[in-house]
Amino acid sequence: MAAQVPAGRTQLYQADTFEGLVEEMRNQTFLPTDSVEEYLRGIVERHKMLTAEAIRMDTAEHFLADLDACGLIKFEVAH
Repeated sequence: MAAQVPAGRTQLYQADTFEGLVEEMRNQTFLPTDSVEEYLRGIVERHKMLTAEAIRMDTAEHFLADLDACGLIKFEVAH
């Protein structure tokens, strides 16, 4: 599976699991958080300030699907 950040910044993240993909995205940030939970919470809180769209953080799969639905990433699962 892979996620790509659109809007001029092209960065490709790849991992074997949804959790691994979120971890890879967290590790590639300018200032990585201490935990994946903090990373998820930060993304959700910043997004809430800009829009009313909800991003779930109960699972990595939901988190990635919601980021994709909001247009923040382009997400696909390779079979």
